[in-house]
Amino acid sequence: MDERRMQRLVGMVVLFTITFLGVLLVANNPASSPFRSRGYEFYVDVPSAPGVAVNTPVRKDGVLVGRVSDVEFDKDGIRLTVRINRDIVIYENDEPVVEPSSIFGNAVVSFTGKPVVGEQKPILAGGLVDGTVTDDPLTAITKLNANLGPSIEKMGEAGEQVAELADKINKAIGNDISGKRITQVLDELTVTLQDFRRTTNNFDQLLEDNELRGQLAQALREFPPLMTDARVFMQKAGTSLDNFDQVIASADRNLENIEGLTAPLGERGEELADLLISAIDNLDIVMNDLARFAKSLSDSEGTIGKLVNDPELYNNANLILRNANVVVLRIYEFTKDFRPIVDDIRVFTYKIATEPGRLIGGAINPSVTK
Repeated sequence: MDERRMQRLVGMVVLFTITFLGVLLVANNPASSPFRSRGYEFYVDVPSAPGVAVNTPVRKDGVLVGRVSDVEFDKDGIRLTVRINRDIVIYENDEPVVEPSSIFGNAVVSFTGKPVVGEQKPILAGGLVDGTVTDDPLTAITKLNANLGPSIEKMGEAGEQVAELADKINKAIGNDISGKRITQVLDELTVTLQDFRRTTNNFDQLLEDNELRGQLAQALREFPPLMTDARVFMQKAGTSLDNFDQVIASADRNLENIEGLTAPLGERGEELADLLISAIDNLDIVMNDLARFAKSLSDSEGTIGKLVNDPELYNNANLILRNANVVVLRIYEFTKDFRPIVDDIRVFTYKIATEPGRLIGGAINPSVTK
């Protein structure tokens, strides 16, 4: 085998090796492999995407189901375009979570299924879902440190309070090395418990009486109606007090009005007293005049007495009234007979007023009548 043929064989081997490696790379890259199904794409909106880039693995319940095909900024955060294999179905109840890079591996977009009641709806191509972001280990440690700081301070305060409690207990017990004070406290506690047991026994003996138990049960049954009646009574008492307050307010207003009336009377007391005395004097004079007038009526010799007591004067007055009645009747009959004449005069004057030519024509031709 000559040298040229050896070189040609080596070149063919190298070319075959490079071609084989390229085929392996393309076949293992689902984002650009022509040998695998391209599947379908949809969008995931997340607040941030630390460590996520094109070809970042997409897993569902830990199984690789696709990769991130595009990362772009959105107005509310980051929008990831994920490409899922054709045979894999992602449902709307599958929550997407971005897990940043850590010491255990690179970033991953993970879908975790949640139980749902009813039919599950798949995410269609071009759909949009919202996702969350898991803190990376450093951020989690920082937050943990920020949260542990106040907790450690609280534990320190709790330790101080425990120390204060221990000091108070030591002060209460003192240097009781032999435990005599504790024994004394326990003895007193035992006596207290015995007294309490004795009290409960007495109470049980008291309740063993059937008559007393019945009376107590009857009293307990009557207690709710009694409270209801008391509540009604208190409501009525409140209403009565309100009415009494209104009466007192009205009385205060009346007293103020009376005070307004009596105040001017008090200021003009002497003047009003003089006027009252003068009025009483005038009333006395009027009563005397009435007495004299009544006396003159009873006196038969006076004018009014004669008018009242003399029957002849009464008869004359009665005769005058009769004659006056006859005159009135005659005047009525005269006016009754005079009424047609007045009507004729009214008709005549109306015709003269409306047709004065008729009067002139009648004067010229007296034989013509209309």
